[in-house]
Amino acid sequence: MLSKRRYINEYPVLDVTALHNRGYVKPNTSGESSCKSRECVVWAFSWRCMDNSIRTAYRLSGGDYDGNYQHEIELITQSVNYGGSRFFLVCPCCNAKRKQIYFVSGNAACRTCNGLHYQSQSESHQDRKYRKLDRLLSKVNNFGYRFDGHYKNNRQHWRTFEKLNLEINAIQQSIFADIGKRFGLNEVQRHFF
Repeated sequence: MLSKRRYINEYPVLDVTALHNRGYVKPNTSGESSCKSRECVVWAFSWRCMDNSIRTAYRLSGGDYDGNYQHEIELITQSVNYGGSRFFLVCPCCNAKRKQIYFVSGNAACRTCNGLHYQSQSESHQDRKYRKLDRLLSKVNNFGYRFDGHYKNNRQHWRTFEKLNLEINAIQQSIFADIGKRFGLNEVQRHFF
């Protein structure tokens, strides 16, 4: 039996960068979060920042891991060359410096130790082309359509637009060629009306 891949967006995460950006990486600061599905709380998560650690408490509802869990995760700082410091969490499993710790089935660990994947790791070659095309089209005026043409933004340099235009056209032609191969056509031409 094949097991389903688990992705990072399916589990609660403690992100030290997000906490620092909001000013929460100070002693005695705290917060909480929860996830609901059909008005039932699937998980509830709270944290409190101490001097050298972050204490977490969370509750899972339903499934084999139903219950309350508590973890204390070590918080370390590292000096950076341009002054100041950078915060890291120490993974309780592998003791590596991490920016994020995930809470999966009662375990607090980094993405690697929990066996979690990014969504992009399961994309097909075609899906990657579409994602790249969407990213490039977001830099020009395209009216929200992938294949209906695009135009230079008002404050965009022509050289930048021409470079993006070549890249967009190459990806679109590649997508059309893949569609043609799928349907047994040797060459697919792109036409604008």
